[in-house]
Amino acid sequence: MEKKVKQMLETRNVEVKYEKAVILHNVSIKVNERETVAVLGPNGAGKTTLLRAITGLAPASGEIIFNGENIINLSPHKIVEKGIVMCPEHRRLFRDMSVEDNLRLGAFLRKDGDGIESDLDFVFKLFPRLEERRDQIVKTMSGGEQQMVAIGRALMAKPKLLLLDEPSIGLAPIIIEAITDSIKRIKEIGTTILLVEQNVHMALDLADRIYILSRGRIEREGTKDELYDELEKAYLEA
Repeated sequence: MEKKVKQMLETRNVEVKYEKAVILHNVSIKVNERETVAVLGPNGAGKTTLLRAITGLAPASGEIIFNGENIINLSPHKIVEKGIVMCPEHRRLFRDMSVEDNLRLGAFLRKDGDGIESDLDFVFKLFPRLEERRDQIVKTMSGGEQQMVAIGRALMAKPKLLLLDEPSIGLAPIIIEAITDSIKRIKEIGTTILLVEQNVHMALDLADRIYILSRGRIEREGTKDELYDELEKAYLEA
């Protein structure tokens, strides 16, 4: 018997306004358990705003259903407690603190000491460079290394749903490849991922399904195989 797919996240007609400007127009997406879903679109499409709405950082209307519960009116820290964790664009690290201190701050809501140490070991296995530099001050590190810290910090919160906001931004191709490989390993351990990206190559490499967001509206959705020709014509041949 085929195993039933469990839906983890659904946004239903989510709208975000800032004063009179509507940033998101009735955006509806679904993310199933253990799935990686990508939201693609140009700058200004509303991709980051969607993640901010899901995490309670942007005022939104509509419904955001997480594991059967509407979380749209919850505060950001309550949403983190539910298991939704975002690795933000531009990383937002504590730049004057060490790698290890930044990572441990990701676990500040957790009480399971042994689990925290186990997850720290996993992060260091995922990013061996960070273990070598665990005492290094973050602001002295390269952009790629800082991105590794940001992803590692998010993992330390033990997310049920990991939101990745433009993890390739500003990085050299060889570093993007390394980050992509790391996200694949995070997928392999069963983490559900919602990825916001402009890098179509990365999204196609990682995602099971893709939504295309333009001017605050979902224009297309489908599997990467269904959308490949369209994405190739619109983005990859440019």
